[in-house]
Amino acid sequence: MPLLQRIRLSKSSALQPLYFQIDGEHYIDPDGGCTLKKGSICTLDSFYNACFIGTGGWPISVGRLACRLFLKGSFDVSFVFHGKSGRKVVLLNRLCLDTDLEKYYDFLMPQLPETTGRVYPVLRSLASNSTFRNGEYICENNAGAAVQLGLVVCTYKRERELLRTLWKIYDDPFLKDLHVVVVDNARTLSADQIPDSYCLIPNQNLGGAGGFSRGLLALLAQGECTHAILMDDDVQLDTETLLRTKKHFEYSSGTAIAGALMSLENPCYLNEAGADIDPVNLLQVIPQHCGINLGHAEGLSLWQKWCGAQYGGFWFFAFPLEIVQDIGMILPFFIKADDIEFGLRLTKKMSIDIQAGVCVHHPDFMSFDLAKRYYWVRNMLIVRMLQNVTLSHTVRGLFLEALKEFFTGRSDFLLAFVHGVQDCLKGPCWLKATDDQDVMITIKIAFEKKIPIFFLWGRAVLAILKYAFIYNKLKMQWRAAAVANTSVGFWKKRLGLV
Repeated sequence: MPLLQRIRLSKSSALQPLYFQIDGEHYIDPDGGCTLKKGSICTLDSFYNACFIGTGGWPISVGRLACRLFLKGSFDVSFVFHGKSGRKVVLLNRLCLDTDLEKYYDFLMPQLPETTGRVYPVLRSLASNSTFRNGEYICENNAGAAVQLGLVVCTYKRERELLRTLWKIYDDPFLKDLHVVVVDNARTLSADQIPDSYCLIPNQNLGGAGGFSRGLLALLAQGECTHAILMDDDVQLDTETLLRTKKHFEYSSGTAIAGALMSLENPCYLNEAGADIDPVNLLQVIPQHCGINLGHAEGLSLWQKWCGAQYGGFWFFAFPLEIVQDIGMILPFFIKADDIEFGLRLTKKMSIDIQAGVCVHHPDFMSFDLAKRYYWVRNMLIVRMLQNVTLSHTVRGLFLEALKEFFTGRSDFLLAFVHGVQDCLKGPCWLKATDDQDVMITIKIAFEKKIPIFFLWGRAVLAILKYAFIYNKLKMQWRAAAVANTSVGFWKKRLGLV
């Protein structure tokens, strides 16, 4: 029977609720096993170790489930199904007694009572020093598609975080066939710092858009990968995320996956599982599942009430590589909103899924500095024009945004707003020719002049009025240029490959 997912434990106390809950005395062995005293109960109803079926999990096409558990000692083992309806059903119960040596026990599940829900084991220790180490879920039906994953990581001066992740991936025996491309926009890494089988590409600094595009071109040229993953360089992840991504595509090859964004500061809390653009607020987005606690059973049930998303963040986003030949590559936005625009194009051709256990932990986005604010305003205006938002909606949204910055007294953010609108007005030819380092220098010089907020407000009004006056012409320019500026040929030329 084919492997679906592994059952693993975490040594980190902060992450343990994502793997298991234990009622009673226990301790985690240095090698990762969990030893329970008599009467202690280990429940694997968790984000990583429950087997989710239906929404947010495996399709019902995987067929009948089975589970293997690596045990030593004496346990009373039950398997529970928690349906989307909230109903709990004990699927089977079995005693595993007096085992002096660690060994695997196999459990075959009966037919599930619902098509959406999750299966998990409950282990009650019947003797002191009974040990549970790991396990796996397997399924009845073979995968329908052969999948070869390519992972693209774009990095800029985050060597320590990146190298920790790369070597962690390399050490996982289940990921030896993963193609890894590291695009170094700072050119500070050397090939001897990363695993020999991984590809390191020194790249000019064209931001995340340029780095990910360079990596995608490498995968296309290699010609072996069926699916691509775009991932940030400063994430923390369980390598099970990568294995489940591959397994997901084996059973659902024609979809994309938005990796869940977990808080590094509050590790059990979900910041986003895909997102939509806000239909009302011009410069805002709506993250899906924001704030749910995946360390609690209630949060796991909410996970399976997910209703889809328009895009996924490039901290971890996976998709069939062939879609690039259809919809094009990434717009040259440098940073901010390139993942939004790419996702909006992609979801016209295929749906985005989420998968339990596919997530990364990332520092919270609390630092939204002057540069990020500028790029957000400029690029979101372009995204909205490409999505054919009406002039009245756009102008109203811009005035409200400018008023908010004015009345809160945030002159630096109002300055970034003004520059963002003004540069959007310059059109796609300017964006294609611009050097983003020069853009940042221009904004920094303007900020150092300490322009009074009343003058900035006047400049904001003039920029918005000009935007309204040339909106239709500008929109046609951006829409016409978008196809050319996302082509493989465009990126090869911009990256100096032709």
